[in-house]
Amino acid sequence: MMRRTLAAIVSSAWFCVASTYEAKADQCDAVAGELAARVPGVNIARRSSVAVFALHPAVKYSSIGCLNAKSVNFFADVEDKYPSASFFDYFGRAAAIALGGAAEEFREGAVRCLKRALAKSGDDIDLQHSGRSFQCSADSLSSSVVVQRDK
Repeated sequence: MMRRTLAAIVSSAWFCVASTYEAKADQCDAVAGELAARVPGVNIARRSSVAVFALHPAVKYSSIGCLNAKSVNFFADVEDKYPSASFFDYFGRAAAIALGGAAEEFREGAVRCLKRALAKSGDDIDLQHSGRSFQCSADSLSSSVVVQRDK
């Protein structure tokens, strides 16, 4: 009797975990598909268990992170100390699709965050802007920005 109960519990738990993963994967894939459809030049590259990677001419790489339904983020990296306007334009548009909101707010948050990061080269900078959490870093070779909803 105890074995059947334990087997039923394990089976139910496995089903819940698998269902959660499927929902997370579907959500991330849907956002990636929308990104590819709405932003010219985007190609969806590969997928990991918690992220979908997107390629675009303005970035070295970018990704949509989907740890769970409440924890979605957008990341972009560029091989340049001073990213071009096209990097910020792409970041704003892509982050708006991934997280919902206005592209201009995401673009402005990334600009502000990287300005602070460039002033403190080598340090990670945290910035709250328009209800979003930005984290940036910049050095002589590259710059990166990640944004997520405030918790």
